[in-house]
Amino acid sequence: ACGYVCVASAATEADPRAGVAIFLRLDGIDTRTIRNPTVHIAGRLLSVEVEINGIISTLYSIYIPSDPAKRRAFLTDVEKLNITIGPNPIVQGDLNVVKDPKIDSKSQDGAEPYKSPHSHLVERMLAGWGCKDIYRTIHPTEPGFTRLCDSVHTRIDRLLRLQSFAYQPPTTTHHPPPNML
Repeated sequence: ACGYVCVASAATEADPRAGVAIFLRLDGIDTRTIRNPTVHIAGRLLSVEVEINGIISTLYSIYIPSDPAKRRAFLTDVEKLNITIGPNPIVQGDLNVVKDPKIDSKSQDGAEPYKSPHSHLVERMLAGWGCKDIYRTIHPTEPGFTRLCDSVHTRIDRLLRLQSFAYQPPTTTHHPPPNML
């Protein structure tokens, strides 16, 4: 992609529906600060360290399988890896589960309610990483659906950050800082 550096982990023959990537804007980052690109699980979990406005952060892209059996196996694999979360993590991903079905999903007329097996395991993993849902912090009761289907709307895609991460905007730029809460 023009104007971006891409760190990616493609789908595999064994997992053809996978694939994760992190795109970094060339005009917003010194590419010399990109380090430790790590594929934790091929096509499903990727991380890279980068310096953003003088702060070293670890960016993660995660794609949890939608199939419940594959999801359970993936979460077991992640747990076995015992991943040490890098500095100032920012996690984005398609988690394929909702935390709170009451506000994170809405079934359309006559459709079955969204089932979210293993959501407790995903939430435990994220809590273990010390991550907090950015959207839910700003909008504690609004749905904010990210997946709109004929039968159900859900918020399965999320952006998370370390609970204690305090973003410090640079003092030498004319650009407004991103809202990182």
